Amino acid sequence: MDLLNTKWKVHFSSNRMGIRLIGPRPKWKRLDGGEGGSHPSNIHDCGHALGSINFTGDMPIILTVEGLTQGGF
Repeated sequence: MDLLNTKWKVHFSSNRMGIRLIGPRPKWKRLDGGEGGSHPSNIHDCGHALGSINFTGDMPIILTVEGLTQGGF
């Protein structure tokens, strides 16, 4: 998936915490989440800055002004 050159739509449940994007499904390198859980997008997290992109399952979410600062969306 080419994140920057893909045409995205904004999901209807976006809000001040995050902008959910609708687009192509990511191609994950692994089949499961390993130690992070059952989904391949799961990782052991670190802090998130304003404007970071967090994946919840296969949906990318741009973190906005009231978005989380640590994992566990």
